[in-house]
Amino acid sequence: MSETKLDTAFEPILAMLAAAPPVSSLAPEEARALWADADMGEKEAVWRVRDMDVPGASGAIAARFYCPARPTAFILYLHGGGWVLGDLAQHDPAIRAFANRTGAAILSINYRLAPEHPFPAGLDDGYAALKWCHAHRDELVGAAAPLLVAGDSAGGNLAAVLALEARNRGGPPVHGQLLIYPAIDGRCDTPSWRENAHCPLLTSRDMAWYWNQYAGQGDRRDPRLSPCEARDHAGLPPAVLAIAGIDPLRDEGLNYADQLARAGNEVTVLRYASLPHGFFNFAHVSDRAAMAFDEIAAATRRLIAAAPDSTAEG
Repeated sequence: MSETKLDTAFEPILAMLAAAPPVSSLAPEEARALWADADMGEKEAVWRVRDMDVPGASGAIAARFYCPARPTAFILYLHGGGWVLGDLAQHDPAIRAFANRTGAAILSINYRLAPEHPFPAGLDDGYAALKWCHAHRDELVGAAAPLLVAGDSAGGNLAAVLALEARNRGGPPVHGQLLIYPAIDGRCDTPSWRENAHCPLLTSRDMAWYWNQYAGQGDRRDPRLSPCEARDHAGLPPAVLAIAGIDPLRDEGLNYADQLARAGNEVTVLRYASLPHGFFNFAHVSDRAAMAFDEIAAATRRLIAAAPDSTAEG
């Protein structure tokens, strides 16, 4: 593991994980059950929270809409979990807090999970949901509200690819992307993959297992799997990347930030050397993670404030 010292507030979580088998040794349904009862923190009150169904690529998918009293933006959020785990309930505390901190309305979706629904099912659901957000933005948030994509880990992968897909397909217009310790490179071969191979909340072996469940026999050089492989990164929305220091995915996130910046995009990088992969959902256990959560929210508010008035798009 990295020589950087892990925030000691995570020790109770590490003890829980030490008593459990590695995710990579489990069947997908067993891995989901392992995390089903994890303590994800208290649920903050949000002005309005509503469960709904929205169109996916192959039928309706469950979604949860969070709306502050005066929303400043509309964010489509793709949860993490290696494309295999995670749902609306597990990310609910973090999304509630993030809606309150950013002032943005957020739609969190239950995109289809692998291996039952491998690539590109989750991505296709995300793009369908993005189109729905654009179509319903006026009635839900207001026509002037910028539309952003966001996600953590595997959800960060989906958010990054959605930004590319929206550009390549001529819409919907995306005004910002928030990528929290994203999975970017399916080659799984960076120094941090080796340095942080035994990261307590995500080992390299487990991340490789997640990639196998999602990508299957797909070509990992496909930019819809590995957004770093896109031929051209120009013309993408401004990005905020939040990078955990103790994480196999650290370097690919930093590399992607560099790719985006070299292509002329506006990029903000937030680095958290003492925090592990997954910290966004554990702000309730660590003061340092709570500070990082608030910093990510502040950077997102700046991203929103800098976005053009979306009514000018016609």
